[in-house]
Amino acid sequence: MIKLQITNYKLRIMSLLVLASFLIANLTGCAEVQRKFTRKKKAAVSKIPRYRAVKQYEKRPTQELYQRHYVFWRTWHSELLRVMGQNHKKDARCIGEIISNLKDMQNMLIPDKAAGLGPHIAELEKAGAAIAGSDAASAYNTIYIRRILEKEDKAIAGGFKYKKVKDFIKTSFEDGV
Repeated sequence: MIKLQITNYKLRIMSLLVLASFLIANLTGCAEVQRKFTRKKKAAVSKIPRYRAVKQYEKRPTQELYQRHYVFWRTWHSELLRVMGQNHKKDARCIGEIISNLKDMQNMLIPDKAAGLGPHIAELEKAGAAIAGSDAASAYNTIYIRRILEKEDKAIAGGFKYKKVKDFIKTSFEDGV
């Protein structure tokens, strides 16, 4: 019996110690531990405003700019002729870039020479409309568009090479000459 009482006594002490440790943990709380591992908000840092000097750039049509747009036009045109009919989105992108570069070239030329580029752009816009149409994948349409592209390629390359139009490039975008 004595042995049993001693065991009960030890059991009581152990349970009291466990209970006391829980009470102490609850009184001190886990808030300290939680606060320790919670990210603290960073103090608001005032940003130093940065000023950049504004510099006015003159936009002038130059020979290099015309040559660049001419090369871009040739590249997109040959790309379209090479991959036409394989991917509808690619075809639409190519014809859009072709027309865009031709219009940029037209804006750099004096009005007399720029008027000569107008019909070619209009013809390519018709081809662009045919490409954008729902039946653009048909064999007839592809052949028709390819013929237009080849005809316009020869006409534009022959009449609007840099060597032939270098004397017709405007000196600025604002004036006609």
